[in-house]
Amino acid sequence: MLLNYYSAIGLLAICIYLIINYSYFKHEDVREEYKEYKTFLRVVLLYFVNDVLWGIFSEMNNIILLYGATVLYFITMAFTVVCCCRYITSFLKLNNRTGKIINTFGLAFAFMEIVVLIINHFHHIFFWFDETGAYQAFMFRDIAHAIQVLMYGTISAMSLVKALRSINVVRRRNMNIFLCALCMTSAIILQTIFPFVPLYTIGLLLGILIVKVFIYNEEQMAQMKRIEQLNIELRNEQSELHRQKDEIASAFGIIDVLSHDFHTIWLANKDDMKIRLVRDINKTASAGAVQMGLQNADYSQVMKMYIHKYVAEEDRQRLLELGSPEVVLQKLSESDYYALNFTRLKEDGSTDYCQVAFANVNTDGGRNRFSLGFRNIDEMLKQKLELERNIAANEAKTKFLHNMSHEIRTPLNAMFGFSQLLGMPDGSWTDEEKTQYNQYIYNSYVMLEMLINDILDIADSEHGNYRIELSAVNVNEAARAALMLVEFRVPDGVQLNFTTDFSDEYVIRSDKRRIQQLLINYLTNACKNTEKGEIHLHCSKTEHPGKITFSVKDTGRGVPKDKADLIFNRFTKLNSNIQGSGLGLNICQTIAEKLDGEVYLDKTYTNGARFVFVVEDKQ
Repeated sequence: MLLNYYSAIGLLAICIYLIINYSYFKHEDVREEYKEYKTFLRVVLLYFVNDVLWGIFSEMNNIILLYGATVLYFITMAFTVVCCCRYITSFLKLNNRTGKIINTFGLAFAFMEIVVLIINHFHHIFFWFDETGAYQAFMFRDIAHAIQVLMYGTISAMSLVKALRSINVVRRRNMNIFLCALCMTSAIILQTIFPFVPLYTIGLLLGILIVKVFIYNEEQMAQMKRIEQLNIELRNEQSELHRQKDEIASAFGIIDVLSHDFHTIWLANKDDMKIRLVRDINKTASAGAVQMGLQNADYSQVMKMYIHKYVAEEDRQRLLELGSPEVVLQKLSESDYYALNFTRLKEDGSTDYCQVAFANVNTDGGRNRFSLGFRNIDEMLKQKLELERNIAANEAKTKFLHNMSHEIRTPLNAMFGFSQLLGMPDGSWTDEEKTQYNQYIYNSYVMLEMLINDILDIADSEHGNYRIELSAVNVNEAARAALMLVEFRVPDGVQLNFTTDFSDEYVIRSDKRRIQQLLINYLTNACKNTEKGEIHLHCSKTEHPGKITFSVKDTGRGVPKDKADLIFNRFTKLNSNIQGSGLGLNICQTIAEKLDGEVYLDKTYTNGARFVFVVEDKQ
């Protein structure tokens, strides 16, 4: 009969135990509560195995084996109580005096019970089997059970108090821990009353099921929801970045429009073709054109009035086509920027050459507006060299837009791909792989942010909005901060080194953010062009006496002699296969000029490339 009770139920408990706890032994978790929980699970498994053996030995009526199994039974029972209390105090973060007392008392009790069981072999004070194999319990057995009930009861009460003081999810989790402790408290009480029924085995199994189903399964679901939310946020961010990519072309069209001598600019709405805004850039150029836009908001009518009054007869027919909303919208659907030259009749009767330019303007995520500008190009037509330079600049910008499209797509594809991997069902990836994928996503985000910041810096410098904020700057601290921000971009096999002639307390008055930005651009450029060897940042006080010299040298591919004088020009790239916008070194030159410093390529260095930044040593 005992075999039926203990062995059968013990075997069933082991099977259920292994099924529900398989995942806990498959992966590691650094949290203290998980370590304690795993220890508790191991002791419980020993208890279940001993239950099965106890039933078998009892059925065999082997007194010696039965006595040994009973000793192990009481020892494993004591350690299940101790480990359960340790797990619950860790889970509830009970690091106070009471929690420590319970854990210390539990260990002392477990080892005391071992000592008592050793004494029991010589003097029956705990239990015994008589000659017929009948089990006899003595006083210390009841005392041991009472102490175990006391420990379970105390930890149950502490769990209940902790739960009642918590709120929301934490309260629910703590209440489930209380139910687990209460279940095992009840089980050990019943086991004391009915010693030949495996009630404590059933209680342990129920307690573990409560923890598994209502705590850790819920935690896994919460983690899945967090991952799903992260994927949603990443997809939204990707959509936003795609939208920003589309705006880049239009933004440069507007920058091109506003950076030249347009005497009149109109802003119109594509939906109703109404003029929303009029700007007179040069008030002496064409006051009549401004008044037309102010007095009549209809684009088609204003355009026709302007053509008949200000366009020479030989060019009127070409421009009248642009007075049609359908033609303008068609042009802007094919290109973000469209321009047409014509001969203008000035109010004094003379003529000059002008240009009308259209450009898409992105607002609210869509191209629902466009700008229309008029400018004088008479001087440009007379100066062929200047015209060729403008054409070259436009070609460079067009090439830049293509390059920028590729540069933006690369981090976007990385962010999308790894976010898709993270979105796969739980269990597909280890925690280490997930951390690595998240790092890839973060690195791609940093790359994309640098591209956008470069564009904003160029726009600010062209409009005179480039700000310099002077403050106390620790020379070495600024250099080390730049090194830290590019560490993830250093290729394998390349060492990143830093040396300085200055003490860590040396401070100058300058713009810390701009110095770091310049050094980051230098270091990033070195990382792109160095496959092995080292990248070395050095702060010198002697290379240019009275000034501070920052230099970044590498053992990379270097700069060809025919490109050395062009390397700081905007949009210049030596290798189209290497990522980059072609703006970084030009921005470095702008920063140096704003800080009354200088940047240059050290042409005497032949082991790679060495870029230098010199700034005044202002205290």
